[in-house]
Amino acid sequence: VDGLIDEMDRALEEALNVDFSDDIRPWIGRTVSLSVSGIEDLAGNEAIPEILLVIESRDGSAADLFLEEFADGLSISTGVDIGRDEYAGHTLFVAADDFEFDPPLVFGRIDSVVVFGTRAAVENAIDTEPGSSLADDERFAAVMAQLPSDRVMSLYVDAGAFTETLEAEGVTPDLLSGYGLDGVGASLSITDVGIRADSVILGDEPTGGVDLNPGSVVSDLPVDTLAMFGGWSIASYWEAVVDALGGYETDELLADAEDEFGIDINEFMSLLDRPSAVALVRANGGMMATETGYPIGLEILLGTSAPADIEGYVDELVGEIAESGLEDFRKRQLESGSFWVAEVDGMEVAVVGVSGGYLAATSSLRLADGIGASPGLADNERLQAVAEVMEVETGSVLFFMDTQALVDVFDTSGEVTSALAPLGPMAAAYEVGASSAHGVFVWLIDYVDSE
Repeated sequence: VDGLIDEMDRALEEALNVDFSDDIRPWIGRTVSLSVSGIEDLAGNEAIPEILLVIESRDGSAADLFLEEFADGLSISTGVDIGRDEYAGHTLFVAADDFEFDPPLVFGRIDSVVVFGTRAAVENAIDTEPGSSLADDERFAAVMAQLPSDRVMSLYVDAGAFTETLEAEGVTPDLLSGYGLDGVGASLSITDVGIRADSVILGDEPTGGVDLNPGSVVSDLPVDTLAMFGGWSIASYWEAVVDALGGYETDELLADAEDEFGIDINEFMSLLDRPSAVALVRANGGMMATETGYPIGLEILLGTSAPADIEGYVDELVGEIAESGLEDFRKRQLESGSFWVAEVDGMEVAVVGVSGGYLAATSSLRLADGIGASPGLADNERLQAVAEVMEVETGSVLFFMDTQALVDVFDTSGEVTSALAPLGPMAAAYEVGASSAHGVFVWLIDYVDSE
């Protein structure tokens, strides 16, 4: 850190005739914020957004001295005249030059904070002191209330302002309108067990109609899963995308797909109405493991409430593919379900079929035969550790990655193992309410297995 500060001192001294150690450190406080406002006023004119940087000050006299020296250094380095102005009893510095600073850069001290920004933004900051501010906005308060109080940094976006601007410019934000967005927030926290990131979507339908509910799919994946992403319903995701795209071209594309594959794509997708997941797992056998040289496999589980109908579609599709020239297809009845196996030179390339309540695709028969077996991923000790920190059930996890297991599999030389040794498992979960959704991501540091 000392080396970085020395470098910063040299760079600032050279550029602006100030440095961090002597000119900034004596007054700088704990917090800093950057805001952009006036987005909704951009539509249909050449206005620019109002930008404001606010830095907490713990010593007003030291901050005033810095601002004087900064103004002199900026004027010398850029050749821009730095004028002085007054607004509501506050002295402001104004760098007025159409070429270097357009609009002019304005900076000064407002009681316990130092501000830099456009003139309107700085004046608005002064005006909010005795009156209303962002903290009084109901949407901002609702978003921040769902984020951890010990956050290191946070983000808030007034989504409605961006939507209004897009619409005024003739761009219909269909992909966003389904969410009924009011506000979006995020935060980063450093805890004693690792890093935690939270996100909040505030709106009428916070997921835009997409069903996010992992259900039992986490339990049905192998216990030694290396990484997984899931918890969505293909049917709801498909419906949201088709509604957003819409139009004649989309209908024509779907009709072409129906002619090509001989099935009604919309009807097929509507049957995939239960939680789904994609997972990279430890596995031996199959072309994926053989060709890569690593003990890995792929498992895809697409949930359905109509497995018999899905099986009919699979048989029809496989028949179409087989007729097109891929002859090494054979059907196998396993304890877990009915599967078609595609082989090349006697080696399993892909396995597709129906297992319980899933349309399943795997890279080997061994993986297909283990779908839903116990123990499952929900029993994985590392997943349980991350879920505990997130304060959710293991079945609520939408994303999981076992960092050390991946290192063990892919780092055969051992060269990066020591460098990544402190990094433990990571996972993410999402809780969906009537008017908001709250996401949590955690990456454990210095994680040690209990065994």
